[in-house]
Amino acid sequence: MIVAARWVPVRVGLGADFTRLALMGIGALALQQIADFAVGVVLRGLSPGEQLANFTTPAGIVYAISLAAFTAMPALVNRNWTKRRA
Repeated sequence: MIVAARWVPVRVGLGADFTRLALMGIGALALQQIADFAVGVVLRGLSPGEQLANFTTPAGIVYAISLAAFTAMPALVNRNWTKRRA
């Protein structure tokens, strides 16, 4: 996650803008959640409600925290890079 969050913005020429990096994280989360829900429905046979209910379990809470870290990672790991490029 850290390696990709550093490499992708440079590779696609995203720039050193915090807003762009934050939007990259939000976009990545949206794509990841679409894939996650699709796998849950198609392969596991879970309804979207059942998948959302999983977030109330201890494992679901840990998963939600990891999703928050995933979303914030581009802005967090490029914080020093942003200062150097600005």
